[in-house]
This record gives sequence, structure tokens and C-alpha cells, in this order.
Amino acid sequence: MTILPESEDHFHQLSETGGYEWSYFDGVSHDAEWGFVAMWFRGVPMSPWYSAAVERALRRGQTLPPLDHCAFHFALYHRGKRIYSALHERDGQAFHTDHRTPDARLLNNALYSNAVPAGGTHYAISVDTEFPRQTSRVVGEIAIRSERQDLKPLLEGQPHRPDEQHFWVPAAVAGNFTADLGLWRFAGGTKRISFAGRAYHDRHFGTSPFHRLPGIWLWGRVHSGDHTFIYFSSGKGEHQFQRAVLVEKGAIVAHSSNMKLEQSAPKKKHWGIDHAGILQGASKEVEFTVTPLCCVDAGPLSHRSIQSIAVRQQGAQQGIAGIGIGEVLRPSRGSVGWIRPFVKFRARKMRGRRVVKEALSP
Repeated sequence: MTILPESEDHFHQLSETGGYEWSYFDGVSHDAEWGFVAMWFRGVPMSPWYSAAVERALRRGQTLPPLDHCAFHFALYHRGKRIYSALHERDGQAFHTDHRTPDARLLNNALYSNAVPAGGTHYAISVDTEFPRQTSRVVGEIAIRSERQDLKPLLEGQPHRPDEQHFWVPAAVAGNFTADLGLWRFAGGTKRISFAGRAYHDRHFGTSPFHRLPGIWLWGRVHSGDHTFIYFSSGKGEHQFQRAVLVEKGAIVAHSSNMKLEQSAPKKKHWGIDHAGILQGASKEVEFTVTPLCCVDAGPLSHRSIQSIAVRQQGAQQGIAGIGIGEVLRPSRGSVGWIRPFVKFRARKMRGRRVVKEALSP
């Protein structure tokens, strides 16, 4: 995997069969009571339909334009529980972007961005997502102001790989957000929800099938005061990629590309994937401990959890700690055939309500 600068924070003109791209936002309120995740996709590696179509096209020697497969995902969490989640899949005609900015829109779910003269970016997320089977709907706005950042040290010293196929853009690792949402439920009417906290944004894209990536991804982030910490470990062998990054007021104060990771035995499994246990990491620059507090999303490809993360820079007497979000992801699960019937079952229940390919995020 290769890290790219924030100037690459826009949707790309991918044409390779199996290509994918997603723009990711998350936020946790200051009191850790509320959280959200919003994602826009072109080429949908989290969809068993897309992975199956990719494999079929490759076997037949055909092309499958990733730009024809798009999706929007939104999840809302309260006190460690998921209270709303939906993944809406559509064809390429429903997706709009200018390929120059992060701006994107799928159906009534839109992202707008503007550079701030003093540095950083203002993002406006407009959400209007309805999931009929849950008889629920979320409508509202989320405003994010990212901090000015200088992550150039992350770009330096990377191996030159002319055949690189997977890319990471840490576009806005630290920011503040305010959310004003309306959650409608059939039995309970509309509830207004307003909260504020710290936000994170990045982008991933690739030119080969995501589900063929080896190994497990471990990723998470936490904000604490003026500090932001990100850990990321993916792949294995020659495909292994590791980063631990500690940022203070937009500037990197410590980072490592070589970590020793130890994970305690998980206590349970969901969909055959180990629920993340306590993760301990150490390098010459930092050491950290990640303790999952509650699993808020569990599916056949990934688990998302609210985490307690403690970080200390080597040589420092004191560290930082806070509540963040993390994921355990097994890309190869996207090609497992037995997963698809579960998603199809959920979609089939909704087609009678004129909803096509909308699946509850497991």
C-alpha cells in the first residue's frame, strides 16, 4: 500500500475490473455517547454482489467498470449500540462527482467541501437515508472543520513500487464536527439528535480486487486534546503495511512503519471472524494499547468497535488516552459464496417495496 497526499482526496477515474474506492468519515461525540460513520463507494468491495461479479468477469475475460457500481453507507451509534445502519447500492448513473474535489452525491446523500483560507477543509455532509425494512429514516446535516495538517513525513521514504495497486489518503485525520439529525421510526415518530465532537476522514482506492488482498486489516484512531493517533496494519509478507502515527496540532510528532503487534485471544466470534481482543503495539517511536469496549457493527467482512486507546511516545513520562473507533477487516471474505445468500435474503424481502439492492449493513 502507498500513502498519497491530501491533494488526491477526490474520486478517481478507475477502469480496471475489480477496482474500488471509498471516502470514509467518522465522528465520536465529546462525551462518547454518540457516533456516526458515513461512506461513499465506487466499486463496492464490501458488497458480495460486487465481488462475485468481479470474479465472474475475470473468469470470462470480460471487463467490469467499477464506476458502474456505487453505494452509500451510513451508521449511527448511541451508547455503544448501533441504532441505525444502511448500505444503499446503485448503478453509476446515480453517483455524481467532479473528479477534482471530495464532493460526491448518491441519491439524497451528498458531500460538499471547501478549502479554508487559514488551512484545513470544511466538509458538509447531507444525509437522507431510508431503510424500509427497519421502517426508519435519518435526515440531517453534519458539518466538519478539519485542522490544518502537515503529513509529509508519512510520504517520505516509501518503497518505490511501480506496480502498486492499493492506496491510502489520510486526508483529514483531525477535525471538529457538529451533527443535527432527525431519526424517524415507524413506531416512535421523529427524534431530533444534536451532538458535537471530533472527526476523522480518509480515502482508500485500488486498481485490483480488494477481496484478493491477503491477511487481516487492523485500523483505529483516537483524538485526545490536541493529539490524534492512528494505527494501521494490513496484509502479510511482502504485502504487509504498517503505520503508527501520532499527530499534535496537525504536525507529526512520531510515526513508525515497523511495529510489533500482540493481540490477546478474543472472547467471541461474529460471522466466523474473531472479535478484536486487546491489541498491544510497540515500535521505537510509540507504544499503544487498544481495548475494544463494544462491537457496534459485525458482519462477514469486518467488525467495527468503539475502543479505548492509550498511547505513549517512547521516552515520555505521560501519554494520551481517549475513546475512538476501530475496525477488524478480512478482505478475502468478500469472495466467500455462503455470505451472499444472507444479503440476498434481506434484499429480497424489500424488493416488493420497490427497493433494489438495499442491504442492511450486518
